[in-house]
Amino acid sequence: MSYYVKKVKELTPKEIVGKITRKIKQKVLKRTEALKDSGASTYSQTLNTYEIERILSDSIVHDFSKMEILQTKELSTLYLNHSFDLLGSGWINIKYNMICNGIEEFKYKAPIVDVSEDISCLINKKNKLYSKKIRNMITSNYSPIDWRLDFKSGYCWDSKLHYSQIRYGQDLGADIKVPWELSRMQHLVQYVWAYMLANQGKEDFKEPEIYVAEFQDEVLDFISMNPPKFGVNWVCAMDVAIRAANWLLVYDLFRAQGVTFTEEFEKVFSLSIYDHGKFIYNHLERNGEVRNNHYYSNIVGLFFIAAYLPITEETKEWLCFAFQESIQEMHAQFYDEGANFEHSTAYHRLSGELALYVTALGYALPEHKKNILKNYNVEQHNIICKKKGFNLNASCFWKITDRKIFPDWYIDRLEKIAEFTVAITKPNKEIIQFGDNDSGRFFKVQPIYQLLSVKKAKEVYLNLQNYSARDDENYWDENFLDHRYLVAGINAFFERDDFDRYVEVPSIENKIIKGLIKGNFNKKDKNNQQVMINNVLIKSLNKEDEERIQSLRKQSQFVEYVYPSNSNLVENLKVVSYPNFGVYIYSSKNLYLAIKCGPLGSNGKGSHDHNDQLSLELVIDGKEIIKDPGTYLYTAIPEKRNVFRSTNAHFTIQINNKEQNEYYQGLPGLFMLKESTKSECLELSSIRFMGCHNGFGTKVYRVIDIMSDRIVISDYGSNQRIAHFNYYSNGYGRIIKLK
Repeated sequence: MSYYVKKVKELTPKEIVGKITRKIKQKVLKRTEALKDSGASTYSQTLNTYEIERILSDSIVHDFSKMEILQTKELSTLYLNHSFDLLGSGWINIKYNMICNGIEEFKYKAPIVDVSEDISCLINKKNKLYSKKIRNMITSNYSPIDWRLDFKSGYCWDSKLHYSQIRYGQDLGADIKVPWELSRMQHLVQYVWAYMLANQGKEDFKEPEIYVAEFQDEVLDFISMNPPKFGVNWVCAMDVAIRAANWLLVYDLFRAQGVTFTEEFEKVFSLSIYDHGKFIYNHLERNGEVRNNHYYSNIVGLFFIAAYLPITEETKEWLCFAFQESIQEMHAQFYDEGANFEHSTAYHRLSGELALYVTALGYALPEHKKNILKNYNVEQHNIICKKKGFNLNASCFWKITDRKIFPDWYIDRLEKIAEFTVAITKPNKEIIQFGDNDSGRFFKVQPIYQLLSVKKAKEVYLNLQNYSARDDENYWDENFLDHRYLVAGINAFFERDDFDRYVEVPSIENKIIKGLIKGNFNKKDKNNQQVMINNVLIKSLNKEDEERIQSLRKQSQFVEYVYPSNSNLVENLKVVSYPNFGVYIYSSKNLYLAIKCGPLGSNGKGSHDHNDQLSLELVIDGKEIIKDPGTYLYTAIPEKRNVFRSTNAHFTIQINNKEQNEYYQGLPGLFMLKESTKSECLELSSIRFMGCHNGFGTKVYRVIDIMSDRIVISDYGSNQRIAHFNYYSNGYGRIIKLK
């Protein structure tokens, strides 16, 4: 079976030569690096000082609700047992020699490891000695985690291999995202909340010290079994960056609660953080002017590392470079309107988190590090950028002052990131899913869950068919589509009443950001506070398209869909448009309608786009009528990846199983589209939307009329009715059969 379409992008001879030359150069550099790394230990074992900066000076005070207490108690218990639910796995105890359930028809068996003996046999020769030293620091009753394992399929990567030799995407069912997701260690923050609640004397929590010890043990376990640059968890600098930032935040939160760590642990910890920083800085995920959320994560993670590590000439360079690049990326990756340039509502959340935390940390920096930033100049930055192989946008270089850490346009854009999140949220508090959703996060400070029984969870999710827990046990089901916490965090800066009304409940995220900025941010005058605007350009249909539509109607090349309402849909109807992202939203008390219509994201590359132009999400009278199918998987099963991003999976015009935009070949083709659609909004008013695209070779049109008692959708250019797509995914790895 072929997973890809036949057509390949045509390159000029010069582009082909350049591409081949770059690939050869990269291969040579990686082979040289692998050879060097195999000849000596890759662990750093000396640093000028091991004392990590204290950023959070005060403890976080939060009045936990009853549900939050129950959630924290049960989640922390699961995590203490090393049970994790990641990317559709279900709650599984992760350990060596476990038997995995498999994913669909794919199932692997990892080699047996004798964990009763010394598991340093899994470590390459030159790193064994230091690995053993670290393992001797772990408490005796700790059960090791198998960090190499895709615990869904059972596929296991060799931890002795240099990161440059790790391969993925060739074995069907094997998903490298699974060990990567675990290695981000975003669950560790739950031990802080459990520690706080245990100290308050809440029932059924462990002794507070147990949560601190577990944090230490898991970090030491990871460091000892994942030497720098070896194994699956050093392949992707993005995950390296997210892991380091999570370690640092949790470490600082514990210290803010009065926890002290041993000098021995602090030394190993700070050295590993330094190793993370070195790896990120030397393996930035940017190719010339091509960047994405990976590069943004690299920059933000590096900034966290430099903010916390002691100052050396090296960390000083990291600090300045990462600070300036974070401003560059805010400009490059978010439009003026506030939406993210990758054109995925889920990735907007991830990049929005990066923007939020790097900004808060900028305000939180101690004065001696702010002074370092003040003395950095554009010439120094330009030299580094050239060495890294990309150009500097000098107009975005920012010289900080005592009064301003970030430029005004940057802060305005941060506020608009929150506004966009509010706009794309449906009445049920979940966002619309346009584009990819891999459930990616930077921090998971207090994720939102609903409590189900195992029986109910298995009835809902097809991916849990082989889940073996008892039917009457609790199943904590994470809601990846509720993004209110992001707005809560951003509102720590702006203190807007409309944002508070949107969030509804107290947020730990908000408390952490306030703890970081410490009142250093000069918020806007609340009397002049900007409210969400309807940034709508009223457009009228041109004569040529009007005649074309009438012609198609006469030829019976049209289909209509009518959705009635028992309420008044147009009362207090608001319209918001985000033309750069390509989404147009109508909302009232009884209506929520979002239409996708615009260019491909990632500067036309379509990395996280679907073939969903002119598709929509529709809620009438509180009932979801039409919703996007989501994503399900990436490289594990390419066929399913392409099914979920296909034209036929979406509520949009269809012609004989044709794709709006063709897929490129090979593994990279899973994250690229060749744009043919050239979608365009032709008419926009308070009661009508009209758009078109050219993806089928001739122009097709969609007209949506909003009436008081119904929505009428008229499609022109095809008389084929939209086939019902039977599956839905509300998070990566999850799949639901629709009735």
